Amino acid sequence: MNRGTGSGGRRKKTPMPRDPGQRLFTLDEANQLLPQLGKLIDRMQKLYRSLLAEVRRAGYSPDDLDKLLADRKENAGMTGALDEISDCIATIESHGCLFKGLDTGLVDFPTVINDELAYLCWQYGEEQVLYWHGLHEGFAGRHPIWPERVAKDKIN
Repeated sequence: MNRGTGSGGRRKKTPMPRDPGQRLFTLDEANQLLPQLGKLIDRMQKLYRSLLAEVRRAGYSPDDLDKLLADRKENAGMTGALDEISDCIATIESHGCLFKGLDTGLVDFPTVINDELAYLCWQYGEEQVLYWHGLHEGFAGRHPIWPERVAKDKIN
């Protein structure tokens, strides 16, 4: 006997428990945030490129960044840029989405698809949210969105 199967041998869906305070997004809600998120990611990427250029000018490699930032007084310009990047990430995540990477500009939006928790997935530069993935699939597991499969109402 197979565990977790229903009639016909199909896997029985069991919704994942969620944090009661977690915001769940509709496709429209996620898309409405994109202009603001795009500006923040653009700012962060510019700051990061500038930070890396400053590291190289000082004769170090990007791998030395942690060591350089440990001396906040000596490297105030670098730590200021990093603080601003951290503030941008905090602003993004204050909306309830998950920032997944500065280099790629990935943002995940918790949602419900087919009665299971999932993420709407957006990458900086895309005009709208076009993909989703399961909680443990990540970027490589992105699937194209069919809007009728995404929860239409905000679920909290």
